[in-house]
Amino acid sequence: MKWEIEKKENFDSLRIKEFDQTWGPFVIDCQQYNNNNNKSSEYGYSTDGNFHYLSNLPVEEIIDKTVEVVYKYNKNWFRCDNFIKNHKGLHILYAGCSNTEGVGSNIEDTWSHMLHLKLSEYNDISGYFNLGKGGYGLHKILNNFIVYIKEYGKPDYFFVLAPNVLRGWKWENNAWMYAQKIPYDTKQDNLQEQILDHRKELPNWLTLMNALESICHTNNIKFLWSTWDLNEIPNILKSGLFNDSFFPLPERTESVIEGYRPGLKMNKGDLIARDGHPGKVVHEIWSDYFIRAIKGRGWLNV
Repeated sequence: MKWEIEKKENFDSLRIKEFDQTWGPFVIDCQQYNNNNNKSSEYGYSTDGNFHYLSNLPVEEIIDKTVEVVYKYNKNWFRCDNFIKNHKGLHILYAGCSNTEGVGSNIEDTWSHMLHLKLSEYNDISGYFNLGKGGYGLHKILNNFIVYIKEYGKPDYFFVLAPNVLRGWKWENNAWMYAQKIPYDTKQDNLQEQILDHRKELPNWLTLMNALESICHTNNIKFLWSTWDLNEIPNILKSGLFNDSFFPLPERTESVIEGYRPGLKMNKGDLIARDGHPGKVVHEIWSDYFIRAIKGRGWLNV
């Protein structure tokens, strides 16, 4: 039986040793329809040469069309400042999936940017640098982190909000595709299939996370992470592998939320972003718990 993949082009979608920008180049291709005026009406795309701007994303399914969001991406198609090689302050890097990119929300309502602003009040920080991207799993987070270090140097701190376990590569239509399954729950008809997939993938996921933690430790990078997939927290804690780097996030109960919205008085977008992603108050909780974990380790001025 022949196992080789014959065409070199089949490997292109893996984007190993280069930044995976997901849909970024696709949006650039849309410019061909804009009469060369640096605008594309389909996604509200425009550019000033240093940053890319969009009003909606190819991966975004907008539920509430009354909410306006401005997406500002750097030259590498990440939602942050342009990457630099020489840092005059602390070099802090964030990573994750759509919850770290902030799909559905303005940047001010995302946990990583909230944390950046809070830390900037008491620390000299060189800029806001974020590798978060919608649809990312741990494979892409690790790969982009390695590429970032090679291109822009080692950060002093690396903060990650990890996605759920069941994200990874699959072979489809004669090419590799990066796919994700939502965290399993008892409402799904294919629960048993999800459980079996999870049992198969969890060891691989833990191994990747251990590799990421080891890279940080070897390079004297202070690494801190959690996951928004609350179903996964017991497994991570039981593994006993990440006692130095991991901390659990709380269940989003009414009592927890009331600590951030007294009387549970909510503003629009607090619980749910315009596309159904977690809203502003959830990001506030995530940011606050990162701050608590940073304090508990005696890192930074907070």
